[in-house]
Amino acid sequence: KARGAVFTPGLKKRTSPTSPPTRVEKTDREKRVLLNGLSRCYMFDDMPERTKVELLSYFVSERIRTGTSIVNQGKKNDKFYIIENGQFDITVDGKIQSMRSGIGNEPFFCESALMFDAKA
Repeated sequence: KARGAVFTPGLKKRTSPTSPPTRVEKTDREKRVLLNGLSRCYMFDDMPERTKVELLSYFVSERIRTGTSIVNQGKKNDKFYIIENGQFDITVDGKIQSMRSGIGNEPFFCESALMFDAKA
């Protein structure tokens, strides 16, 4: 199955923990995809729209190849993903739980791992 693009905060581009993150220019279409993802995630429910727009300016795009493992169960994760397009299998304890695409009900994943500094 084809995998598509996802967006994730570009915090790895920082040169040191105290340096500011790097802003990444977005097209209007990318902004709409990201705002849709942020607006549908409970973590951002109380965040003002202008703050969401500011936050998304730090997200970077990643193209994921078919067969690539993005997040591994039980491992630390430091990214929040918003799916632009494509399908992704979610496997828990070796069993496929669901498949998500950017058009589905939740075009994002890994929010809990970031929020609670927990393992995926």
